[in-house]
Amino acid sequence: MKDMYVEKESMIKKRSPKISIIVPIYKVESFLSRCIDSILAQTFTDFELLLIDDGSPDHCPEICDEYAARDPRILVIHKENSGLSDARNAGLAIARGEYIGFVDSDDFIHPQTYELALNAATRYNADITQWAFIEFSDETGYPASLPLSAEPTVLEIVEASNLAKEYYPKIRYQVNAAV
Repeated sequence: MKDMYVEKESMIKKRSPKISIIVPIYKVESFLSRCIDSILAQTFTDFELLLIDDGSPDHCPEICDEYAARDPRILVIHKENSGLSDARNAGLAIARGEYIGFVDSDDFIHPQTYELALNAATRYNADITQWAFIEFSDETGYPASLPLSAEPTVLEIVEASNLAKEYYPKIRYQVNAAV
């Protein structure tokens, strides 16, 4: 495992992907493959996928290593459990991308998520793009195809100096994803 880490770390340092996608992982073996598969299925492919195993006691470490052996864009970090924030920070410490994306390990994303996010960032010269999520239950089903538009349905441009004061109070109870 150590040799694979050194070899992959060296390879990742040689290229600078547009996006570093960080996935902190702990006790999610039943969801992890779906999460990773959704990221690998992105229409935008210039990314590195940083899987941060936060000392997961289940089969997550092996699942991560299996994916890393199959795709050179994946780097796995195995570390002692120290919580979600620390796992994200471990990913940030090695991220090489111009943009950073976070995906929770029990979630999955639409195949065009990062393509549309980067298009919006470029078009509007934005440092951050943010979008809502859809909550679902396996018992009630999930639509096979979600309507996704290349044009934002709700667009709000906020200057960085006003972000905390004007924007975040509006979404106090809404969780969003961002890149």
